[in-house]
Amino acid sequence: MMLDGQSFSDPSGEKITSSVHPFEKLFDQIYVINLSTRLDRWEKMKKRLEALGISHYVRIEAVDGRTQPYLNSWKALTTQVFQGRHKLYTPGSYGYLLSMLRIFNDAKNHHHQQILVLDDDVLFHRFAQKSDYQRICDGIQEKPGWKLIYFGCC
Repeated sequence: MMLDGQSFSDPSGEKITSSVHPFEKLFDQIYVINLSTRLDRWEKMKKRLEALGISHYVRIEAVDGRTQPYLNSWKALTTQVFQGRHKLYTPGSYGYLLSMLRIFNDAKNHHHQQILVLDDDVLFHRFAQKSDYQRICDGIQEKPGWKLIYFGCC
């Protein structure tokens, strides 16, 4: 077993090599955004995280901007408040914004300083090893005072 980088042997003398995923060490909380209508994605995501060795994460139910009352709010914001000067092109983007606000409020309420937010359809490189994720975390730690790091594409 490994505790803080140290390995131990079990009673049979066999070396046990268990370790926490680097993301779980760096981030106070890992959030996964998932619509309640897409539990199939949630099940797949749990398997992906398990395969990576990530076991500490929280599912945040995404806001579906296509449903009421969010759809009416989106329409009012985009036509009356922002009068067309905005980046909320779709009700889905508005729902995503509200989902992120849920996450930020939760992180603030729990005093989390560093969080990782994953979409339920995130793809991890199939050849990435734990050491690759450790290098990512090391690079992040070399940049004190960072506010936002964006992995991925739109």
